[in-house]
Amino acid sequence: MSFDSFNLLGVLKKTLAENNITEPTEIQSQVIPTFLEKKDLIACSSTGSGKTLAFLLPLINLLYKERYRSKPKHTRALILAPTTELAKQIEKEIKIYTAKTKLRYTLITTGRDIGVQKHETSRGLDIIVATPGRLLTLFDKNHIKLNDLEYLILDEADLMLDMGFIKDIQELIFPVPDTCVKTMFSATFDCKTSSLTKEILNDPIVFGVKVNHNIADGIEQIVAKVQSRYKPSFLHKIIMKYNIRRGMVFAKTKKSVKRITEFLLENGVNTAQIHGDLSRREREETLQEFTDGKVEILVATDVAARGIHVDRISHIINYNLPRDPETYIHRLGRTGRGKANGFAASLYDEKERNELKAIEKLLGFKIKKIKISDEDASFQSSKNYSGSRKPKRK
Repeated sequence: MSFDSFNLLGVLKKTLAENNITEPTEIQSQVIPTFLEKKDLIACSSTGSGKTLAFLLPLINLLYKERYRSKPKHTRALILAPTTELAKQIEKEIKIYTAKTKLRYTLITTGRDIGVQKHETSRGLDIIVATPGRLLTLFDKNHIKLNDLEYLILDEADLMLDMGFIKDIQELIFPVPDTCVKTMFSATFDCKTSSLTKEILNDPIVFGVKVNHNIADGIEQIVAKVQSRYKPSFLHKIIMKYNIRRGMVFAKTKKSVKRITEFLLENGVNTAQIHGDLSRREREETLQEFTDGKVEILVATDVAARGIHVDRISHIINYNLPRDPETYIHRLGRTGRGKANGFAASLYDEKERNELKAIEKLLGFKIKKIKISDEDASFQSSKNYSGSRKPKRK
């Protein structure tokens, strides 16, 4: 199947060609025709499968073909995302694919000037990309009206539920008309069993509910059993041994992220952190430095990292194994994207044996285990490390 078979507008096909996108992914082939028919749908597929374009291409196509000026404070389409980072990623794609149209859009998230956002919504818009919290603030103050909404898209719906946004979403969708086309997308969500799904969707067509649990062929995986107290030093050893210059480290808690970052900085590793205690501006600046290669190791929690898409990440290190085995799949999806190779190392202690078993059960095979001696694990850090790496962040 090609994009020609979808009967997309010429401006969209031209933009796809300019961005060297020639063939639709599997989820795009499933979703685009159904979305163009204005049917409610659910789509669940792996990270990197092309979900964003799966909803943006038909959405822009429909809005452009039936274009008219929205009423003040109204929008024709609303895309909800759980984090500012993910909302900004979606906005970047919208900018690319609406460049040859006159469709109007804006980004509504915390951190942006609320006065500017009030002005933008007052004119009437075609598309709003938003996080639930800030959108609800404007909605409660009557700066946004949703009673004429034509299209509602919930991206990463599972994470929005995990982050406690269900009440916000319920309040936002209350005035949305029954005629509105509603869709849900996720990488790790069994959408059919969600109470939110049953509440807002009308007999949805379901695609890809069986999420692909296969890891890309180009990703090498290892696990090493390491006592908790030795994990920081062994993490440092891995970074030095593999000369990692573009890697992500995942930890369970914000406290762990802070401690790991401080330890690596003390030992000459150019490291930055992303977690929920940072402001939006701090997260954006950190992510930009990582994207630009000014930061070599990014340490993050799963929630803060959701929506981060940075090219050419060579290594993923799981400082802690996630409780949800599907989160392991999501983490590894950050490396080995496209045809690139990747490497994933996981450190686990005795308390994490059940997490490892659950991950291996999901994968359907045993991950290669690396045996390490106590001497290796108890490597002592050196604050006078004389390598080329210099800490640049505090």
